[in-house]
Order: sequence, then C-alpha cells, then structure tokens
Amino acid sequence: MILTDTDLKERKALELVWPNALMLLCMFHVCQSWKNKLNELLGSKGTSQIIHLRKEIKKYIKGIVNQLKAMDSIKGIKECVKKSQEVFQVFIFFIYIYLFKL
Repeated sequence: MILTDTDLKERKALELVWPNALMLLCMFHVCQSWKNKLNELLGSKGTSQIIHLRKEIKKYIKGIVNQLKAMDSIKGIKECVKKSQEVFQVFIFFIYIYLFKL
C-alpha cells in the first residue's frame, strides 16, 4: 500500500516499480488540490455581489467535499455527486440570470 499526494508523475513512477501496490491518495492533498483549482476557476475579482456568490459556491462545495469524505460506499458517493450536480446547475442558472439580467 502506497500513500501519495496528487503528483501524477510520482504515482506513475511508483506504479512502474510496484505494479501490484494499492495506490491511495492523501485526503489533505486532494482537498488542497481541489481548493486551488476552485480558486483558479472562480477568480477573486468582481462586485460585492459576485464576491458573495463566490463565497456561497465555495461554502456549498466545501460541504459536498465533507459529505464525500464521510461516505463509506460507492453507491452513497454516486448519489451525493448526482444530487450535487443537480443543485449546482440551479446555482449556475441563477448566476447566469443575475449576470445577464434576463
């Protein structure tokens, strides 16, 4: 069993040396990677309303990540992801309406 961060090159190298090893990801590094990507995608500028929406989206996604960390079955994870996708689509719809004043 090998525990690594999210470095794909490192994981490939370990896989070459130990092809039958169980490869696990460090949850801290996975969450850090997701947080960094989320910050990159959402940016940091905008009106006070955009900043507020960004904070709400981050809070929502953090809640999803905490739910996923507590899951103990693939079925539960899939259900959580499906529900989250549906809710997130509504978020995006309202942001779109707000931004373009439809």
